[in-house]
Amino acid sequence: MKLLRMREFYPVWVGIAVMAVAGTVLFAPPASAQQRHDLFTVYSVPVDVSARTATQARTEALAEVQREALTRLYTKLANWDESRRIPEQSDAEIVRLVRGIEVVEERLSARRYIGEFNISFDPAGIRALFLAGGVPYTETPSRSTLVIPVWQEAGAYQLWTGGAEWQDAWQEANPKNRLIAYRFAEGGIRDRLMLTADQALRGDSERLRKIAGHYGAEDVVVAIAKRVSGSGADKIEFAYRHGFAGTSFVEGQITGREGDTGQMLLTRAADAIMRRADLKWKTQTLLTNQEKSRLDVYIMADTAEDWAQIEQRLDSIPIIREVIIKKMTVPLIHVAVDYLGSRDQLSLALSQADITLEESEGLWLLKITDKQVAQIRN
Repeated sequence: MKLLRMREFYPVWVGIAVMAVAGTVLFAPPASAQQRHDLFTVYSVPVDVSARTATQARTEALAEVQREALTRLYTKLANWDESRRIPEQSDAEIVRLVRGIEVVEERLSARRYIGEFNISFDPAGIRALFLAGGVPYTETPSRSTLVIPVWQEAGAYQLWTGGAEWQDAWQEANPKNRLIAYRFAEGGIRDRLMLTADQALRGDSERLRKIAGHYGAEDVVVAIAKRVSGSGADKIEFAYRHGFAGTSFVEGQITGREGDTGQMLLTRAADAIMRRADLKWKTQTLLTNQEKSRLDVYIMADTAEDWAQIEQRLDSIPIIREVIIKKMTVPLIHVAVDYLGSRDQLSLALSQADITLEESEGLWLLKITDKQVAQIRN
């Protein structure tokens, strides 16, 4: 549980009319309560169980789907080979780790149960498992990312007006169960006016930022795909680039297997791009231990609104365990930040919330990025 305690309080703004004494808790919601992307929920977990009776099938299915969801959560938050060090959990122990079950769909016959579930786990319980196994893990969500799916055919690039299968492939590749929160454009007239295929490919940052902002995303991935048919197996060649600028793409290829349809190949290509992005993010954010570090920082906040924004964003960052206010004055608020991981990981996690951490004349300064400050004040 994250706490923000007051050691010295100076009521310097109208609107901060809290009478506080030493040790007062200003807010203490669960660390995951305000995350933009809930990493501890596993979505769309299928289950299919047959038994002597429908009731028995459903009971066995619920136990099976929760175990499967836990396994998928291990894979998402940690490296699979390391997650095998986590002690085996009984069905009863897994039930205690689950904080919520949502039935997406279910079908029941006399002896068979088929269903799909969203399973949410208790963050504290999962952290304890990783710690018990000595397993590095991540719980830092990345920026929400808008997918720009560009289809290549006969030497031409199509965006919004063609390549519907490529757009559908991203939805079918299980985008919810990723470290990155993906968002998808509608592809309507407004989108066509905001961004063309040529602008996406050459990295027109102004246009890309505009359409990302329209969908509430903070980053983009421009993903190109084309189908290659020949004498051998069908292939999908793809290339992708994360970010608002640049023209350099990472390339890849998916080769068809017996029984694969064209849509299956495209879905595997979208999955490959998301898996690569997850692996890169996981490598940057893995926590190798649970020991807390403390950093004294000065928060730059000119107004009560600035402070409220920073306060809310700090509370949404999972690796920040506690923020202690030492002295509140304008325009610098002196705080101590207790966090997990390295200082670079702290800086990266802050940047995902549009907060900049920088050193100046021996002091660490923390502020909302200029872009965000402009948005707040406008």
